[in-house]
Amino acid sequence: MNVNVPFVFCTVSQTMEGPRAPCPTVGISDIAEAKRMVDYLCDMGHRRIAIIAGVEGDKAVGGGRLIGYKQSLVEHGIDVDERLIFYMKKDIEEFTAENGYAVTKEIIASGAHFTAVFCVSDLTAMGAYRAIYDAGLKIPDDISVVGFDGIEFGDYMYPRITTMVQPRHEMAVESVRILLSLISGEEGIPDTIFKTELLTRDSVRKLN
Repeated sequence: MNVNVPFVFCTVSQTMEGPRAPCPTVGISDIAEAKRMVDYLCDMGHRRIAIIAGVEGDKAVGGGRLIGYKQSLVEHGIDVDERLIFYMKKDIEEFTAENGYAVTKEIIASGAHFTAVFCVSDLTAMGAYRAIYDAGLKIPDDISVVGFDGIEFGDYMYPRITTMVQPRHEMAVESVRILLSLISGEEGIPDTIFKTELLTRDSVRKLN
């Protein structure tokens, strides 16, 4: 990438599996934060956890969150069941409710036994909600659902969704600070990785 002006990548982290960004980045560790989310599900007694990851082969956000999912299962002594790993449809826009709806219908139709589903974005989870309700199932009584990103709409979903909240304001402020430093000629600025907040709401049932 040849860009002859200072720039910063925001919401992009060097912890992803992919080519290194050619500039300072501000983001989260998708691997570590996704692992924290699945850790929570495991701590709530879930062992059959499905995931709606990014498109197959994704080396960025979706890929990182899939790695975190697998790491958590292994750490909790749970075998990674490939039958519970589902990928977003390549012919539908990624990280959308439409994609989440289509994939969740596929999960349910597969007949695979699962008690929880980790959607790697809140918008994807919105579609999952609709598919679950369309199947005559209830959240969280039949299936627990968690998302990721902490969008405002999550507080208006029913039940309110458990999610990982990215510190959007702080990340934006830090991105501007770094950009101003680059404009002033500063070099060697390190990447910035923020933590997310696990926001537990009503969409997860504790199993015995």
